[in-house]
Amino acid sequence: MKNSRVLMILAILYFLLAGCGREDQILPHALYYLDGSQGKAQVWRLERDGVTTRQITFEESGVEDFAVSPRNGALALVSGNSLSVVDSEGRNRRLIAEAPRDASLKSYYRNTIASPAFSADGRTLAYGWNGVHLSDLATNRDIHALTNPEPESDDAQGYARGVYLPVAWSPEDSRLLITMSYYEGYQLAVLQPGMETAPVQLTPETAVCCQFSWTPDGKSILAATPFFTGTVPGLWRYDAQTGEQTLALPARDSAGYTHFYGWPYQSAAGELTFFYASLKEYPTSDAILFSLVRGNEKGANIQNLHAEEFSIRTALWSPDGAFVVIVGNWEGGEKKMGIVSPGKDEIKILIDDASLIDNLTWGP
Repeated sequence: MKNSRVLMILAILYFLLAGCGREDQILPHALYYLDGSQGKAQVWRLERDGVTTRQITFEESGVEDFAVSPRNGALALVSGNSLSVVDSEGRNRRLIAEAPRDASLKSYYRNTIASPAFSADGRTLAYGWNGVHLSDLATNRDIHALTNPEPESDDAQGYARGVYLPVAWSPEDSRLLITMSYYEGYQLAVLQPGMETAPVQLTPETAVCCQFSWTPDGKSILAATPFFTGTVPGLWRYDAQTGEQTLALPARDSAGYTHFYGWPYQSAAGELTFFYASLKEYPTSDAILFSLVRGNEKGANIQNLHAEEFSIRTALWSPDGAFVVIVGNWEGGEKKMGIVSPGKDEIKILIDDASLIDNLTWGP
């Protein structure tokens, strides 16, 4: 009887401690990001407690870009114009691709390695190198799925008009969103690896920039332009099967205002939550103050969801859309990393000095 009581008490303590541990995990997954100046940036990880940070990489040339495997947290690192895969602690390096690159325009546009993207099962790594490559990490087979077309002219505008890069895999893992560049802005297409069909080209009325993402149901692709660039700002949705544009929120109105939209998230119910700014004159990017708003699936009936306005460097939604992690400043302060939840005015600060933080990415 005595032993039974002891076992019962131990069981209760175990569940209580386990519950406390879960309450300490304020993030749904570990959060990876780049921190540091150009040529010196490294990958860091913020643990689920929202407090503990750890530097994961120590690349001599710094990390230019990276991706995280949704399956096991492996990292694909672009550094010194080479692509390597390391484990979640930065060890066990495996070289995927490397290329010499000189100062010529041809070498820059044809030999630059960039934009790694893991499939959801972690088996395939897409990356850019004179087009789009697909590397099967289990078999070491590398497929050059798309090759950049020959430039229309031997200058930057000619080369830049023909560069293909991967963006993100679809939620069901069978399709890959890619960009097809212009000199300023992009067109988008959907590639189906393993299929002989040509990529489905999305049909914007003009080149788009700069944020592209799949909706959770995999049926649509959202594109948003929240910054002052050479392209017209706006928010668009495209049908991923047909390429048809099904939503276009206006960039300008008859009163002379310019509208900026960024970091959109579509819920399972179809509601769009995004950041929005309406300005009379074109500002610099740092001067744009965004409000967090929500509208219906057509972006109409906009409602403000937070009392603050934000100057945003980058942002990342939680997978369920319950909150968004922002790197930016508000109330004239220094750049910080914080959690903002729609409908709640408080801001949970994660990192006080986020002046050089970029490329937010969830781990598994």
